[in-house]
Amino acid sequence: MGGAIKMRKIISALLPVALLSFFLVAAIAAEKNAETATPLCPVTGKAINKNVSTDYHGGKLYFSSADCVKKFQDNVEKYAAKANLQLVVTGQARQTACPIMGKPVVSGKSVVVSGVKVDLCCNTCLKKITKANPKEQLEMVFGKGFDKGYTVKKT
Repeated sequence: MGGAIKMRKIISALLPVALLSFFLVAAIAAEKNAETATPLCPVTGKAINKNVSTDYHGGKLYFSSADCVKKFQDNVEKYAAKANLQLVVTGQARQTACPIMGKPVVSGKSVVVSGVKVDLCCNTCLKKITKANPKEQLEMVFGKGFDKGYTVKKT
């Protein structure tokens, strides 16, 4: 009987360490993925061709084909979030504030959206984004929130 109690105490002591380790590894992996996000055509989602581009938001937006440029220009609103995401992934835009509230970001309040680490200002914004599905997250951060949270480096 004494052995079972000792075993339970050992497991109880090690479980929090194991859980913390798991979440730490997951956070490191997510941040590594965020650093290696691949720029994609905002129209097709395919790999970009650096020879096919248009000026956008003061930066250069790349596409997979010339047909995509026309589709984009005909309906910029439809593709804006994915276009803004590409500006961030290509290093043409950098985060300057929380894209939800427009306030200064706080260390430790971040989430990965579409392969990009996004820093936030508070737990309210963190909860709002984590409750949303990936499509909603993309729109919240890189659509509606882009002008609040990002600055484009002029080319």
